[in-house]
Amino acid sequence: YKKFSRKSNRRRSRKRVQGIQGLDSILDKIKESKTIDKLVYAYEPLAYYFGMKPNEFWDCTYREVVLFCEINSMRKNDNFKANINLQEAVTNKLIQADGMNKRPKIVPLRKMFEELFG
Repeated sequence: YKKFSRKSNRRRSRKRVQGIQGLDSILDKIKESKTIDKLVYAYEPLAYYFGMKPNEFWDCTYREVVLFCEINSMRKNDNFKANINLQEAVTNKLIQADGMNKRPKIVPLRKMFEELFG
């Protein structure tokens, strides 16, 4: 593909990525992509978000970039779950330590985030 010249795309990466407003904006662009070239350009800021460098992005295959993004997304999700579990444990200990309440009612955070832990 001439459209995907590695050298010229490395130089233009900064311009394309500057218009991105956040992770939701990146994911919306990926969902809206109708052609493979638009999909490649849509994955570019997501790969950068997860720590891939522009030269690494343009030297990878599409499959490698998607796999890199999926794995990092799973890692981010796992870290989020671990933080929820930690916060829940600390909160439960504080509630139980409160001497004012003889029978504290503890609502598990896992119940509040059933979709995430399901």
